[in-house]
Amino acid sequence: MIEMKALIVSDFDKEIFSYADSARFFDYLVNETGMTKDDVVFYGPAEARTGINFYNIFLALYKATINEPIVIYYAGHGTEEGWNPKDDVIIYYEILAKFLDSRLAPLIFINDCCFGMAAADYLSTLKCRKLVL
Repeated sequence: MIEMKALIVSDFDKEIFSYADSARFFDYLVNETGMTKDDVVFYGPAEARTGINFYNIFLALYKATINEPIVIYYAGHGTEEGWNPKDDVIIYYEILAKFLDSRLAPLIFINDCCFGMAAADYLSTLKCRKLVL
């Protein structure tokens, strides 16, 4: 079985439907794909209260080695420049793409937000040619 890690990032407000979607996706990965809870990093409202920042998200991505497949799922507010899970937080597609560019393994990128396909402009240049948007 291929090891696959996953990163799920949600809006930081539990009242937003995107949080429920993210929680369902987490349950799906753990209950239906063979991933364990340790394989899936979930950043949502609880993590936001502890001070989520770029470092935490990129640290989670770093822990997945460059040779193992990874699933990245975002549900929440988005802009043409990136994810906007909280009013004062933007995770820019350009920075995400630069960070992911060293990856050699397949990448599944699910971007459930406004302007979601704006990420394609940045991710289409990645060295990893096995990209699913």
